[in-house]
Amino acid sequence: ASEHDLSHRASLYISSMLRIVDNLESIGDSCNQIAITIDNKKRAGSWFEQDLRDKLNVMFEYVRESIVLMDENLHSNYSEITAEKANELEEKINTYRNKLRDEHTEAIKNNVYPYQTGIYYSSLYAQFEKLADFAINVSEAVEKVHD
Repeated sequence: ASEHDLSHRASLYISSMLRIVDNLESIGDSCNQIAITIDNKKRAGSWFEQDLRDKLNVMFEYVRESIVLMDENLHSNYSEITAEKANELEEKINTYRNKLRDEHTEAIKNNVYPYQTGIYYSSLYAQFEKLADFAINVSEAVEKVHD
């Protein structure tokens, strides 16, 4: 390999590693934001009916899947990783987030739950989706390490 090829590969490797580190930091920030939202909800005395809790639990399970995939990818042989699973999971999460957002919009219009409860609810499912995005970004960056 020529010196130019090596430096190009090294540059791609470093770029991927920086992207991984940046997204791992963003995961930490997201977890902090989720904790703040839950704390604010609790302090405000806001309550989620079982239906909302169930929907958030489904979204959280998708987030968990994205973090497990990220962890598996980080501990795998990088040359064997493809973004296919991450892309499928991202599509599933985005579709579910859109469903929750549409249902939430209708619920607010129809006064199904208090407005402030809706703010906390929509904030949480949006933050869960962002958290999953960061985990998926790590998986995608891991794949690019070997390109």
